[in-house]
Amino acid sequence: MADDSNTETDAGDGGGFLSNTPALLLVLVIGLGALAGGVAGSRYVAPLLGSAPSSGQSAPTGSESGEGGGQAGAQKSGASELHEVGNMVVNPAGSGGSRFLMITVSLEVTPPGVTETLSENDARIRDLLNRVLGSRTVAELSDIDRRDEIKAEIRMSINETLDDGRVKAVYTPQYVLQ
Repeated sequence: MADDSNTETDAGDGGGFLSNTPALLLVLVIGLGALAGGVAGSRYVAPLLGSAPSSGQSAPTGSESGEGGGQAGAQKSGASELHEVGNMVVNPAGSGGSRFLMITVSLEVTPPGVTETLSENDARIRDLLNRVLGSRTVAELSDIDRRDEIKAEIRMSINETLDDGRVKAVYTPQYVLQ
């Protein structure tokens, strides 16, 4: 009988590849789930949300949104462009790193061409946004009534750094506080 029990344990230990089957199946299921979520998100959710123009692209505003609002509209006086600063993660003041704000900021700037200057100074703009947003507490960042105040502070801070042009408006298409 002692030999029978040794035979059973030997067979259990020597399974090799098949002995890790539950762990491999778990990894496979998680990987396939992540892949399916990414595909579904990019195919179905992203088109519903729309997308902001990327850096340097002209965005029709005001009277330009009608017919002829393409390139001809961008040459009118008062025309503006959108510059996007995306995928920023900021730790709010007093959070000790346990909370964060994930944000995308779109800046409406005039005259056309200022977006190139902003792109060239992306590190400075991100640093400025980190300072402005990082100086706010979780309570301030989560208060919807203060969003316009925060946007105005961002607009004024960036306008102080620009030699030519100005930020007309600040938009936050992504604003997630955790």
